[in-house]
Amino acid sequence: MRIRMKYVRHWVDKKTGRPYARLRRPGFPEISLPGLIGSPEFLAGYHAAMRGETPTLAIAEMTARNGTISHAVNLYLSSNGFLSRVPSEATRERQISTLKKFCDLVGNLPLKQLDEKYIRRLLGNIASIGVSRTTLITLKPFLRWAMMQQFIDTDPTIGIVIKPPKSNGHATATEDQIAQFEMRWPLGTRERLLFALLLYTGQRCSDIRKLGPHSIVNGAFPITQQKTGAKVVVPVISELQAAIDACNVIGIYSDTFLGTKSGRLINQRSLNKWFRRACDEAGLPATVKPHGLRKACCRRLAQAGCSVKQIQAISGHLTLKEIERYTRDYDNEQGARDAFAKLSAVRAA
Repeated sequence: MRIRMKYVRHWVDKKTGRPYARLRRPGFPEISLPGLIGSPEFLAGYHAAMRGETPTLAIAEMTARNGTISHAVNLYLSSNGFLSRVPSEATRERQISTLKKFCDLVGNLPLKQLDEKYIRRLLGNIASIGVSRTTLITLKPFLRWAMMQQFIDTDPTIGIVIKPPKSNGHATATEDQIAQFEMRWPLGTRERLLFALLLYTGQRCSDIRKLGPHSIVNGAFPITQQKTGAKVVVPVISELQAAIDACNVIGIYSDTFLGTKSGRLINQRSLNKWFRRACDEAGLPATVKPHGLRKACCRRLAQAGCSVKQIQAISGHLTLKEIERYTRDYDNEQGARDAFAKLSAVRAA
């Protein structure tokens, strides 16, 4: 089908196969337009000429813009590869934020100027090792994608490694800290319900924020974890049910237990800030985190004599090594007493 555009005459030279296009507007000089009609170069020149601008300048600007880091990032974020590779909403939001900040720094530079030396210098100027490592982890798949799209010839992040500092992760909430929080926030408060959902389900903030009365099926929460896709079924035990029943504000805000006043699903950042404010009012240190309650749940299960497999059925961890790390604060003294009590019972039988 022949494409027609106003004031444009176009043809293909039969001998050379080269396309030609000329813009003829009444009262204006005739202008040659580059490229095949409908191509990005042609359209940039055509629209510039219709505005009374020079087509060659508009094409040069477009070509330069299309080669920038910002242009490539925008294409990457809208690609199916990014959406399928990063299924977690929270991780996706974090990576988008990281790439946007990266573009604020160097977005106008040509993508091909990024080399290993430049990226090492960029990462070295970031004060926090954690943020520097997160930036590198986010840049690696973007640059591999750019190489597959033939925007760059090589991946400049190959060979760059940032090791995280040695850490035991978030501190496990102690029994004294749990009691202190519950004393400040009694049953009936939404802060206590937030705390109970974290402690008695052993799930992450990304999962408990979505729970509501509709989530309970046969006395349990069937959960597909957002971070890993692991599927768990968490029974609603009596302590959690008491917190749910006592909180008379449920249903006012939304169909979730922790919905906002506007009726929307609370986002993860707001939930973390809410938890922190509640801990501050309870006089708890900054080391008490939502994830520390997930660890406390695993520790309690271990102390109750649950097997690693049973704990995994609740926590949804993909490896047994992770569960061992989460139950590291198991009370060894009490465990030893329980073990010898079992031995004595067997010997006495």
